[in-house]
Amino acid sequence: MLKILLEAFHAKGYEGYLSEDAQKKFADSLLKIADKMFWAPIAYFGVSVYQNKALDLWGIVYLTIFFGLAVCLRHQGLKVYDLHYEKKKAKEEKARLTNKK
Repeated sequence: MLKILLEAFHAKGYEGYLSEDAQKKFADSLLKIADKMFWAPIAYFGVSVYQNKALDLWGIVYLTIFFGLAVCLRHQGLKVYDLHYEKKKAKEEKARLTNKK
């Protein structure tokens, strides 16, 4: 279980799935989580401004951590789509070269 979690955080979590559809669903879930993690610090900041509260050190740490995690998750999800795009382009190029006479 721990090995799977470590691989997921090192952009290898999608390799546990064999089909392209399952890998894309994995990427979609990462992108959805990343979108929510982008909005969490914005909501926290907005509520702090609305209530006229100054951000303390922990608030800034919270904003930074969530924003960093959101960027990382989005990057991992988009990496899966890039991988499939590259495979598709390679197949098309190979088919184009083999069909040429």
